[in-house]
Amino acid sequence: MNHLDKAQRSEAMFLVYCAENSVASAKPLFHSAPYDFVAKMDSKWVTVQVKTAYPGTNGNGGPSIVVGLRHAGDCKGKKSLKPYTKGDFDYLFCVYERRMWLIPAKACSHIRSTLTMGRKVARYEI
Repeated sequence: MNHLDKAQRSEAMFLVYCAENSVASAKPLFHSAPYDFVAKMDSKWVTVQVKTAYPGTNGNGGPSIVVGLRHAGDCKGKKSLKPYTKGDFDYLFCVYERRMWLIPAKACSHIRSTLTMGRKVARYEI
């Protein structure tokens, strides 16, 4: 499965999560927003960025699950990856194989490039 297939699978898993939990969701028509979906959670519309996690290493060099926190951008006419900034999304929905996390943006706002799915985000696993 290539990168695009994995990304589409993760987005489909978000839609399944929404359907199973009676969460209304919608996808923007054009891919210009720094988020993938809007969803109505607790009577409030929020933005959700969906990411596919992958195997990596933690700070001690041990095995871990990580997710890249960068998105496609444009820098002087060249395609590049740039970090998300505060306010780009309200929630991060991460998928690793069959595991999923729904993480408030404030819980990962200090991360500039890669989020390790460790103890700090364990409570957000769904």
